[in-house]
Amino acid sequence: MTSQVSVSVAKNAASTKILAKVPPPAFSQATHRARCLAQLRSKHNGLEKYIYLNGLKDRDPTLFYTLVYDHMRESLVFSHLHPHEL
Repeated sequence: MTSQVSVSVAKNAASTKILAKVPPPAFSQATHRARCLAQLRSKHNGLEKYIYLNGLKDRDPTLFYTLVYDHMRESLVFSHLHPHEL
């Protein structure tokens, strides 16, 4: 019985490793920008936006600067004005 359990655990571990190596789906640049902008817009306060943008800058600096430049008002995370007041 013990050998059956260890074989089952080993099979589950092996299948988990295989799933972890599957690459993410390939998106076009436009689709990737739109998804990142949607993520940015889903953040409710400046700190959440800052954390998201900081991570994006580490992962993909080109996309970060494109997103910030194209959507400057939305990406001003520590502004004292609300975006609708700008």
